[in-house]
Amino acid sequence: MKQIYKEKLISLLEDVIVLIVMFGIFLPIRLLFVEFVNDSWIGSFGVITAVVIILVYLSKKNKLGFFGRAYWRTISRVHKGKRRILSYFMVAVTLYLWVSMMYGIEFAKENPEAIELKTNVINTMTQEELEKIDRLNKRIVDKDIVGTQKELLSNYNEIPLDLLVLSAIALVFMPLLDFTIWAVIVSMLDTWLNGWLMHFSIVFFVESLEVTGIMIFTYITTRKDKSTL
Repeated sequence: MKQIYKEKLISLLEDVIVLIVMFGIFLPIRLLFVEFVNDSWIGSFGVITAVVIILVYLSKKNKLGFFGRAYWRTISRVHKGKRRILSYFMVAVTLYLWVSMMYGIEFAKENPEAIELKTNVINTMTQEELEKIDRLNKRIVDKDIVGTQKELLSNYNEIPLDLLVLSAIALVFMPLLDFTIWAVIVSMLDTWLNGWLMHFSIVFFVESLEVTGIMIFTYITTRKDKSTL
């Protein structure tokens, strides 16, 4: 029993170490690429994949010492047991949400029912709510990140936590339950955020595609090589 707990603890520590190192590698590389090569985050598509391929190759050849062995074991565990189910599920949900947002925003621009519903919602908003939206737009245009965050989170402390959780869950299923309402919600958010919701949806969708490719690559690589480093 002690041996099992010891193995689980070692596995957890390896995962944490690999996660920290990967963030330490990926974020600077992405930022440097955007700063000096291409100022579009989408333009850097494939950079992380290239880094992963190099890390997998060097780890497989045992050229990275302890980290290489830990990295190889971590990517192998991702495709086994409960972790595999969780990993694949998270990637699928992420793709589903970003695609739903992008399509919903475009859908609300052309669908008559969505346009009518959006107009009715705006017409029923109070003066206080309209003023808050104007303040939010001004914060975003001025690139006031702190002010934008405060404006978005204002009054949230008055909402019970369980209601916030239920609302988040409902939003995940909303595209399946009533896509028109979902389209109106994301379209209005995109308008209030000055187009940033659509921008980030595209960026994170591209990132999710890259993650999907990485998952397929690591699955094929670790499946072919059954050796344990």
